[in-house]
Amino acid sequence: MSTQCDRIIDYITQNGSITALEAMESLGVMRLASRINDLKRSGFSIASETVKSKNRFGETVYFAKYTMKEENKDAQQGNTDGQADGKAGA
Repeated sequence: MSTQCDRIIDYITQNGSITALEAMESLGVMRLASRINDLKRSGFSIASETVKSKNRFGETVYFAKYTMKEENKDAQQGNTDGQADGKAGA
């Protein structure tokens, strides 16, 4: 069984970003900001962007959209040693 953090990383990798609504509907994660904080503390570089939109009632709402920073994407493309350049640490 995967953890919520694992599912979030997989979702961002596959979809490019995640919002709290997507996390709740697709992953069953109710506290996305807390899990993002956990991921940041464990070494992931995650960026947040405040998005302005309208809700179904026409009201203006603001919410966070989270994306992986480039150094994470490089590391996930087959490098298992944690080095973005593919070289093992000396």
